[in-house]
Amino acid sequence: LQWTASYNGSTNDNDVGKGIAISNDGNIYCTGWTNFSGQGSNGWIGKYNTNGILQWTTTYNDSTNLDDAGLGISMDRDGNVYVTGHTNSDGMASDGWLRKYDTSGFVQWTTVYIRTETGDMSFNNVIVDTNSNVYVTGYEYDPSLSQDWNIILRKYVQPHFVHVWDGGGTDNLASNPQNWVGDIVPSNGDNVIF
Repeated sequence: LQWTASYNGSTNDNDVGKGIAISNDGNIYCTGWTNFSGQGSNGWIGKYNTNGILQWTTTYNDSTNLDDAGLGISMDRDGNVYVTGHTNSDGMASDGWLRKYDTSGFVQWTTVYIRTETGDMSFNNVIVDTNSNVYVTGYEYDPSLSQDWNIILRKYVQPHFVHVWDGGGTDNLASNPQNWVGDIVPSNGDNVIF
């Protein structure tokens, strides 16, 4: 063991780490959630140096002040940080969010996928290819389809976001009705495997 680092938020409530990424220069980026009084949980992002010393933190809190979480984190070749998770934008069902930060933790852009259906959804992981296209994966639920959870995969092109594909009602895996998606990795040809 070389070192251990921990993070305790201002409310001394539950703080949870969910995703981790390492930059080319050895800095460590983590995401998860922390709690704030009157805001529920906020998506949390922290940068640590190679010795485990915290460099900065930033949070994601939607305007509804309901629970938000960071779940997946990745970096592009320029060291920018991409974080995904879920939020509660309309006060009804959870929605997926994606945000880009620079290496100092400043927000570059944010997009939230707000579905018209009443079911929950989340972006659980993110990866960036060599052309800076951004891919997210997770799950969505539409109670009107009688299908339980569906896998969702989306591609975003910077700086304009283009919806290329999502699971909708066509890819429910009947053998396992609750298909939670884990890690995604690019192949050598920048195809996405999940």
